[in-house]
Amino acid sequence: MHYSVGDSWTYLFSATVESASNGDFQRKEEVQLALLTFPEAIEFLSFQNVGFIGLGNMGSRMANNLIKAGYKVAVHDINHEVMRMFAERGVPTKETPFEIAETSDVVITMLPSSSHVSL
Repeated sequence: MHYSVGDSWTYLFSATVESASNGDFQRKEEVQLALLTFPEAIEFLSFQNVGFIGLGNMGSRMANNLIKAGYKVAVHDINHEVMRMFAERGVPTKETPFEIAETSDVVITMLPSSSHVSL
């Protein structure tokens, strides 16, 4: 059985979901993930190790909420003072985004703009 989503979702996910063809998904779980809010998607997939890159005004609050919810969170930011504050609370800090990716089931980036993203 196939499950369809609207054109905007089809466009968003067709490049990233291997089992998609013409906007139809082969597995119900993929449609559910596409339609869930971010917190629901995290819960649905039962991620345990979350990497968080970008600890500004919004990112630090989101990372703190994940920590309060019981997720194992590792963080990275170019601001070492912010990382120090997380480290003092026992949160693992990583020196590079690559280190975050190596140790995480999912990586969340909360950066001001695309110009702040680098490989």
